[in-house]
Amino acid sequence: MRFTDSPVVELPVRDAVLSIQQDNGSMHVGTTVWPCSLVLVKFVERWRTRTSSTDPNPYAAALDFTNKRAVEIGAGCGVASMGLHLLGLHDVVVTDIAPVMPALKRNLKRNKSVLGKSLKTAQLYWTKPDQINALSPPFDLVIATDVVYIEESVGPLISAMEALVGDGRCPARLPNPVSGGSPAVLGALLPGF
Repeated sequence: MRFTDSPVVELPVRDAVLSIQQDNGSMHVGTTVWPCSLVLVKFVERWRTRTSSTDPNPYAAALDFTNKRAVEIGAGCGVASMGLHLLGLHDVVVTDIAPVMPALKRNLKRNKSVLGKSLKTAQLYWTKPDQINALSPPFDLVIATDVVYIEESVGPLISAMEALVGDGRCPARLPNPVSGGSPAVLGALLPGF
């Protein structure tokens, strides 16, 4: 990963390099590349292809993207979806709110030659059931990195995630303890913990 003075972040993934342009003039946090999306992609890159008969991969089942449908919520610049697409997650819908969509679409277009195809995008406000239903849940995976910064967003986030996985299934919820580890967020994500 190379951060430059310009608002572009380059992220090597396997044999490719994603080039993500931030929008420093925007007043929306979604137009900035946040560390959690970069860490997620590099974590999956490291562990997804790891095979060893003497040291089994503890994440093998979770990172098996075969025939999996995914949605990224609060995708921002699209780092996680693009990176995971390069790592084998081919059926993914990339979502965010209306003011962030131009930056998201610009980055998908910017990386189309690396991605090999256009990823599907959709506007999604977590409190809009019609937008959730338009995505045709259920999804096997809900991707969310650095998406909650205020406590009032926790309830809508959890409700949206539950609606997106459907069928009473519980999405795996792994908050970033560095930037999202407030007691209110962790309590809502891990009830009874």
